[in-house]
Amino acid sequence: MNSRWGDWKLSLTATWVAAALASPAQVSAAQEALGEYGELEVITITADKIERDKQDVASSVSVFEGYTLEDMGVDSLEGIANRTPNVSFYRADSHTTYLVYRGIGGTTNMNKVWNVNVDDVTLPYVATDILLDAARVEVLRGSQGALYGRNTHAGVVNVVTRSPDDYFDANGVVSYESYNTMKFTGAVGGPIDDDMGYRFALGYRSGDGYFKNRTLGTDDGNDHQQVSARGKFVYAPTDIDKLTFSLTLDRFDGGFDSYAIGGGTTTESNEPGYNDGSLVAPSVTWVRQLSLGKLTSITAYSDSNYGFLQDWDFTAMDIMAAEYDENFQTFTQEFRLEGQSADDLNWLVGAFLLVEDLDTETMVRFGADAGAAGMPADFEMSQRSTIKSRGGALFGQVVYQPWQAVELTGRLRLDYERKELDWQGFAGPAPTGSKSFDEGWFAALPSVSAAWILSDEQRIYGSISRGYKAGDFNNVQVDPAVVTEPVDPEYATTYELGYKGTLADRRLELNAALFYVDWQDLQVETQLNVPGAAPVFLKQNAAEAHSSGIEVELRAQPHEDWELFAGGSYLFDYEFDKYPNSVSGDISGNLLPNANEFVLNGGAVYRHDSGLFFAVDATVNGSRFFDEANQFEQKTYTLVNARIGYEGESMSAYLYGRNLLDEDYALSMFNGTTMSAEPAIVGVQVKVEL
Repeated sequence: MNSRWGDWKLSLTATWVAAALASPAQVSAAQEALGEYGELEVITITADKIERDKQDVASSVSVFEGYTLEDMGVDSLEGIANRTPNVSFYRADSHTTYLVYRGIGGTTNMNKVWNVNVDDVTLPYVATDILLDAARVEVLRGSQGALYGRNTHAGVVNVVTRSPDDYFDANGVVSYESYNTMKFTGAVGGPIDDDMGYRFALGYRSGDGYFKNRTLGTDDGNDHQQVSARGKFVYAPTDIDKLTFSLTLDRFDGGFDSYAIGGGTTTESNEPGYNDGSLVAPSVTWVRQLSLGKLTSITAYSDSNYGFLQDWDFTAMDIMAAEYDENFQTFTQEFRLEGQSADDLNWLVGAFLLVEDLDTETMVRFGADAGAAGMPADFEMSQRSTIKSRGGALFGQVVYQPWQAVELTGRLRLDYERKELDWQGFAGPAPTGSKSFDEGWFAALPSVSAAWILSDEQRIYGSISRGYKAGDFNNVQVDPAVVTEPVDPEYATTYELGYKGTLADRRLELNAALFYVDWQDLQVETQLNVPGAAPVFLKQNAAEAHSSGIEVELRAQPHEDWELFAGGSYLFDYEFDKYPNSVSGDISGNLLPNANEFVLNGGAVYRHDSGLFFAVDATVNGSRFFDEANQFEQKTYTLVNARIGYEGESMSAYLYGRNLLDEDYALSMFNGTTMSAEPAIVGVQVKVEL
């Protein structure tokens, strides 16, 4: 660990704040330092469901172009989180990654919260390779409920994949790195005729993993193999119609022996475990130009499966193991109509439909040594359940510029969802009970913002937005005492004040934001004491919290061969305002879990006409707690990554490394054990383009 960073964190944070509030004289000096080379490209995004310049959107958005991700060697959602201010993550297993935005979203969940959209579709699947053939990734911080609906109360990741070009294009990338890890991605696409085009992408990765098991004598505790595929077929028979047929496929399987008592990468479990899943997800997008505006229809279906087996005592003894399986079948339909009524008014209206069935099975097995934990040997408890979710929403957006220097944006989403639960419990083969519940929730989710346009390249904005996490059941538990009435939705309201500027003749970009998030009705675990009975822990809407902080991003093109970037974030305050009856007692005032106190990152990409390429980036992650009780803390650590290579017209080769300082840090905590992150990784890569 680099504990020295803890002593300097306030002064480093002050540096980023000073950059955000730089005086005109300081900006002028920066402009002179940049010289007369290069210009930053204009990045168009669809974060608010219409195409706009990133700098015109009145919210905090980090954007990563596909080629930028390739330059930095980023091939996972975690890699993006590590390079985004005020976005942290924690891992549940080899594939399940939860994102935490500005301290919000890091508490435990009953069921998974999906806040990653791929081509306007949310896929309820833990292992989607979102970066396969990605054209752009947009990370939105703050409550996004007005446009995106449920489970985006903290933020959302919007992924746009590549579509067919009007010319033939093909590429393939092969990598080999530490721990016998092999990776391959390839894509091919182009026109079929004047009206049709296609694009196919394939990804494959496998590896032995970096965990060793002392009990079993193995060194592949988190081995993995995954195959991903994506296809697009575009048909545009007229100038006003465009149809896009998409299909995403995925299959993964691997071990699940990655939690160690006391940390590190050596485990002692007597059960190697497994972790697997699959996905089939077709969609159809139709865009038609009408006299009134542009009509978009997005029809999507997905069938996904996920399961695991894990040793829950994490020792060489055969005490307890858990097995889980879930299957989502999801259908969504979205309609959007957008237009421009005048030069100063843009509008969008839409409707959304959700039909989703979730089937789950949980089995807790007590082995031959279960007596050590006070449980009967060779005993099983299990549950089988189904949740049927039906929902609909109406939403709209208006962007109005009443004066040249003022832009106003208003959004509203009216969202309704009903869930039905059928649950059955078993102790061995004997039923322990069956339960059925039915509940519906309505949410009004507004968002307003105002921007003061200082010039074509600079603006100051303020916004207020509301989002919610859907109500839910505690259906995955095997104890019928805790499968009760559902918890209601939890809500987060984000207040944000920001600045966006492109300076020095578009060679320097500076974005900064201050924010405050009010988090209400948290779905948390509380203790219910019944006289004469053992304590029961229930999920209830029994906590309140808040967070506040600052984030800054810089991007510069000082020379045509160089691109520089930097970012920083600091949480002023992030704690539970109210949590009186948690499993650990009254923890009101404790820090929110899975949120880094501060993050500093920066890097550079150098590309010369001779073919020489070099990229380096570093991230200092501040300390964080993994649990609500603030007992398990990850200290500050620094990640350094680098790539060097030669790029030719059709073939390129690179040498790269991740975590070059070989930092020892944890990704998550469970029942007193931790999952450690990968150690130092080195690899080679070859890319071929046709």
